[in-house]
Amino acid sequence: MIQKQADIDREEHLERLRDHNTILIEGVRQSDYPSITIHRRDTREDRNLSALTNKYAVVSDDATVTKEYPILDFNTPHKVANFICTFHRQPSP
Repeated sequence: MIQKQADIDREEHLERLRDHNTILIEGVRQSDYPSITIHRRDTREDRNLSALTNKYAVVSDDATVTKEYPILDFNTPHKVANFICTFHRQPSP
């Protein structure tokens, strides 16, 4: 399999950040890093959330999107931040 240069660079950058508790990054859905998946009801994307691994929550505007992960509401970013802080046992912002 041939990897794109951008994929190699991204993995190198992520490896440098491995000691950090939390980083915000987009586009690494298939990585082994623990993550929060974002799901929008109106995207018409039929995403099988049960097939995802290493996820610990879903941020969505659809409260019925999954029963396997906690669902965090898109419209309450402070609750998403509190969830992340609690997950890592850090003081809330």
